[in-house]
Amino acid sequence: MMATCTKCNGFGRESCGVCWGGQRQILCMGCSGRGFIKNENGEQITCSRCEGNKVYIPLSCPKCDNSYPCPHCDGKGTV
Repeated sequence: MMATCTKCNGFGRESCGVCWGGQRQILCMGCSGRGFIKNENGEQITCSRCEGNKVYIPLSCPKCDNSYPCPHCDGKGTV
């Protein structure tokens, strides 16, 4: 049975960290780090961008466009 990689939290990649002060994850801009958004009925639903994790690893760094496969899980997200 495969387990979620604890190094990348199942994302399978790491942002470069250079542009974000060494952080590997950035606060989700979709939900402002809350983990949820409100739908058109005003109900709270899980943020689809970060899947409720409040942070996410972008496919590439929005500033310098770098991204690396997680070395612990070889980019698979599971170990």
